Amino acid sequence: MQIAEAVESLTHAFRTGRVANAYLVEGPLRSAGVPLAEKVLATWLCEQRNACGQCRTCEQVRQHQYADLFWMEPEKKSRKFGVDRVRDMRRYVSQTSFVRDGWKAMVVVGADRLGQDSSNTLLKILEEPPARTVFFLLSDSPQSLLPTVLSRCQRIRLSAPEPADADLQARLAEILQAGDGAWMGAYGRANRLSALLAGIKQAVSDAEEQADDGDGDETESRGVERSKQEFEARVQARYLEERERVLRGVQEWYRVLLLAVTGADASAWGNQFPVPMIRERSAHVALRQALRNVQVVEQMKSQLALNVPELNVLIQGFSQLS
Repeated sequence: MQIAEAVESLTHAFRTGRVANAYLVEGPLRSAGVPLAEKVLATWLCEQRNACGQCRTCEQVRQHQYADLFWMEPEKKSRKFGVDRVRDMRRYVSQTSFVRDGWKAMVVVGADRLGQDSSNTLLKILEEPPARTVFFLLSDSPQSLLPTVLSRCQRIRLSAPEPADADLQARLAEILQAGDGAWMGAYGRANRLSALLAGIKQAVSDAEEQADDGDGDETESRGVERSKQEFEARVQARYLEERERVLRGVQEWYRVLLLAVTGADASAWGNQFPVPMIRERSAHVALRQALRNVQVVEQMKSQLALNVPELNVLIQGFSQLS
């Protein structure tokens, strides 16, 4: 389902009184799940009832500061939710709406990153949801959620792909096209990719810092939430999402390379990497190695998910890639 279709469907449910207690939105978080939640809530709550983007409510929803909106994102460097934060949501759910007869909305970005205790606390909330309260659980890995949580949600599968990043693909191609698996070649490519990731992390940090500055006096009033520790945790959580996007780009390169090695026509590749570059590289890679490449990238992703030192994973991985 495309984002626009989902917004239309949810808006119809809202206007006809058929809103579910909880929705599981499956898809890329930043390019699909978050925009959907923001658009739907703006449409539901807008003073003009059309997500005008100009009224105070639309602006508050966009800033995730609407009085009856509880917006929750991973607050630890591990990208996990602390159980205390979920308990805060439980208390918030039990409170009376600030708007008379109004709706309260709970948005959990990256719901699959809830730990066991946090998931159980959420489940208790979903089992007895208050009236006029809706939950949006956003996830790009719904298989990681507890089956009991999944059973409480109406699922929305977003098919909207992440927007193509031509600049990222060009930079990855430049790094990956030198397919020498020798140690010095692997070390060089690992360091270049590490430098690319460091630049992305700095950009994320700058964006978060600018967002904090834009809050003005409210930054002080939010106390602990704006502490250095939590700022670093937010940056790390966003960075890990961006790193995953980069790794998907690396994975895509080796997937296309495998197709080229098998002789598949370029029209079937479904990518934006330069065709001549892929063809040239595929001439030097055997089918067995092309298959191995795909497996190695999966192993790299798994190791990084286990918090193995990033540069170590990259060097070891590139030493096996060709």
